[in-house]
Amino acid sequence: MIGELALHRRIMIDRGYVFVTDPTPMAHPFLDHLLGKLIQRPSAISLTNCLRDQALLYESWLQHLVRAGLLRPEAAGHPSGGTRYVPDPEVRDPALTRLRYLLNGWAEQDPRTIALAGIVHGSGLGDDLIPFPADRAALAVFGQQDPIGQAIMAIHTEDRRSADAEAGTFLVVLSLLAAPGGC
Repeated sequence: MIGELALHRRIMIDRGYVFVTDPTPMAHPFLDHLLGKLIQRPSAISLTNCLRDQALLYESWLQHLVRAGLLRPEAAGHPSGGTRYVPDPEVRDPALTRLRYLLNGWAEQDPRTIALAGIVHGSGLGDDLIPFPADRAALAVFGQQDPIGQAIMAIHTEDRRSADAEAGTFLVVLSLLAAPGGC
């Protein structure tokens, strides 16, 4: 959503911060809601904090995409069960084709496809979506051009470090408990 606002020039991302440049509503409930929240802020917000705030609305946006027919729920194929959401091939395939053309230099560099490259790279989906190493290398180059992709990567890195630190603390506690005499 933040990317759409940037592509429509309603916001500007500068040095990792989000600034409203045009408060005009867009007649899209999710985009207007996010734009309204940004307008109400007394100062600029960091892009990573803005993305973290958006993640709180994940379920709402997920259901919106399902209702719009862009995603469909499927039973997850792992033992713990659950549901995974799969993009409609009519939406996914043209987007991946656009991305492949960009990565191979067969298409002009347009802001929407560069943003897609940044998001795919930043979220770590390149290994799953881009089969060829040379294309993944090009994806990384384009990913470094996109501030949203960079912020997503920073969030993932921070979350991984936090999870690793928690796991490390847990292992230290277990090691101490397992030591002779309990300490």
